[in-house]
Amino acid sequence: MSEWQPIETAPKDGSEVWAFNDEQGRMKWISGDGYALWVWADALLCDVDPSPESPTHWMPLPEPPK
Repeated sequence: MSEWQPIETAPKDGSEVWAFNDEQGRMKWISGDGYALWVWADALLCDVDPSPESPTHWMPLPEPPK
């Protein structure tokens, strides 16, 4: 298992990471004309909390089971 890393070191290429913002879940960085922010990568969490607090830490997602 990876160690938590500061969010400043997280990839900002749209890939999903495991993020911590007083909650934990899959998040990804999105950006466009006039916006750039972290959003939940899980559709259910997006519906429940469409404007999450920015995460403070992240780690790579684990490999899926074989």
